[in-house]
Amino acid sequence: MHGHLFDRFRLVKGIEVDEQTGFDEYQRYLRDKEWTWDDVGDFYEGKGTEQSIVPLQELDYLDVYERIYGRKIGANGIGRLKEVALTRITEAENRIYDDALPYRGAAELLAAHGVGARGFGPIADVSACRSQQEAYAEILEREGVAVHWIDWGEEPVSAYGPMHGMWAASELLIVSGGAIVPKRGRDPFSFGRGEWLSRWLFWELNVPTLLTVAGKGIAEAGTFVWLAQDVFVAGDSIAYNEDGLEQVLPVVERSSRVPELHVLTVHCQGEHYFDPSSGGAAHVDNLIAPLDVDKVLCYTPGVDTPTLLWLKQNGYEVVPADFDDHVKHKVCNSMILEPGRVVMPSEAETTIGRVRNAGVEVIETPFSGFHGAGGGLHTATLQLHRAPGPARFGS
Repeated sequence: MHGHLFDRFRLVKGIEVDEQTGFDEYQRYLRDKEWTWDDVGDFYEGKGTEQSIVPLQELDYLDVYERIYGRKIGANGIGRLKEVALTRITEAENRIYDDALPYRGAAELLAAHGVGARGFGPIADVSACRSQQEAYAEILEREGVAVHWIDWGEEPVSAYGPMHGMWAASELLIVSGGAIVPKRGRDPFSFGRGEWLSRWLFWELNVPTLLTVAGKGIAEAGTFVWLAQDVFVAGDSIAYNEDGLEQVLPVVERSSRVPELHVLTVHCQGEHYFDPSSGGAAHVDNLIAPLDVDKVLCYTPGVDTPTLLWLKQNGYEVVPADFDDHVKHKVCNSMILEPGRVVMPSEAETTIGRVRNAGVEVIETPFSGFHGAGGGLHTATLQLHRAPGPARFGS
């Protein structure tokens, strides 16, 4: 292929464009460009003669998507975080608990789907949560991360009633080239959240959808985590089934562009979204988090023995999460900025000390308003773009 148009655009004298968010300027440049055969010459046998079918048949989607969408997309790996989206939390978060609705009187229904005592409940102080979101966003922006705000409107609805959990912006998994839309295995009041976000991302930020989990597959894909450019952590629980993984993992692998993608599947313990008595959790991001290319934070009683053996056998230092910090503050649900630097909830003092003792820099931010709602910083952050990061198993 001849020179990459997006790279060439950034080199045009007098024109500066942010590679993360400058897609509108890039599209304007393409409209005004003086096109030549050099731009597409490799697809033709000669200048302006018969088109060759071979180059297009062998073209990788990732070779061309930036030319189409005019931007970089993908949060593969643990390289430096470049771009995210956060939800502006509103009172609509608690609409499902309104006394005028039948669900409020059916506590066992909400609990069975992880919307009550077994996992999370109403947001106690929306105003406090908004302040904590803004403080977190200030940290990200200070670290050079572009932050977009998602506006759900006043009364978002799901397939079964008032929308639930809009604050959890990580509903989608963003890999190189686009978004993976989940199919949920719990909480019917969040059905539609992923689809709404995928539409918002396409119209607002030029992020295409690569896959929507279909059929009876279940994969709450935004809760998966990366430990390195070539190490991806999936799960087996009420939030993921074999069919769902069979749909998601090939797309993740194709987007990874590494010689071999190592997939670690955590067999989560328990039958609930989150069990505060044992610490068992259905979401991978509540159980394990990257700290560096060779270090992880993990609530070890919540994962299976083969997972722990795999980590040890492959040279990982496992920093154990404190039980109280795990249950009360969702400490594993943290956000890595780059290898060796993480943002963690300031309330989790014991575990933060352990992480620092492991040689990892920690930036603290209060996030207590969200912990009772079932998640933390990773859950609240829709990661859109990371720079390429280190691989664990070679380059």
